[in-house]
Amino acid sequence: MMRSVRAWFMRVGGFFTKARRERDLAHELESHIQLHIDENVRLGMTPDEARRQALVKLGGLESVKEQCRDVRGLPALELLVRDVRFALRGLRKNPGFTLATVLTLALAIGANAAIFAVVQRIVLNPLPYPDSDRVIELDHGELDLNMPSGLGITLGLYYQYADRSRTLDGVALYQTEELTLTGDGDPERIRVARATPSLTSVLRVSPAVGRWFTEEEGTPGAVQVAVLSHGLWARRYGRDAGILGRSVMLSGVPTEVIGVIGRSYLSHRASAAL
Repeated sequence: MMRSVRAWFMRVGGFFTKARRERDLAHELESHIQLHIDENVRLGMTPDEARRQALVKLGGLESVKEQCRDVRGLPALELLVRDVRFALRGLRKNPGFTLATVLTLALAIGANAAIFAVVQRIVLNPLPYPDSDRVIELDHGELDLNMPSGLGITLGLYYQYADRSRTLDGVALYQTEELTLTGDGDPERIRVARATPSLTSVLRVSPAVGRWFTEEEGTPGAVQVAVLSHGLWARRYGRDAGILGRSVMLSGVPTEVIGVIGRSYLSHRASAAL
């Protein structure tokens, strides 16, 4: 095992000292040939004939050198470096072709990165909810206005989908915004999700501490309440369970904390849900 590791390190080191390695190889082969020449001269051959016979017995100087390079070096890496150098010389001679190649590679890399991001998000890293493959995002459009999608879902449309849908088990709505949190420390800008009470039933999750909104608390004009993300609860309030029932200020509006969502749920969407 140690012999193999040592040989591998010698190959890697030889890749960066190619000139010295070639000199050592030439000197070693010449010494080997000279031994055969001396032996042939002792057998009665002339010096020229002795050298010719030594080379014939060796099998060709260049072929032997190639065999030694393959054994002592890293032929695959050397071939790769040679091909890269050849490609760079060709690209430098044809700037138009080079520009087209770079743009093609950029588009291909960008497309692959986008596809991988989608696959990672949906397949490799799915949403952290039970039956997440059944969760869909609704959008709204107006065909009469030549706008097939992209209008988003308003509160009025939410109630229409919730009342009239026959294919969905449940519908929930949330909208995010940034508000200023004050009290218990320095003011802090946090991302907040204004959500309907149906959100946890649709996602099939429940707060780790406390509770979620009731239908009465979700009606317009009700007292504003909030469920904190696990990250905000741990970072700003030190995982204090006594935060439940306390009032915090969100952009000057008193808001009662009624729960803390679990570590894996909703925390990537908002720091607080109202």
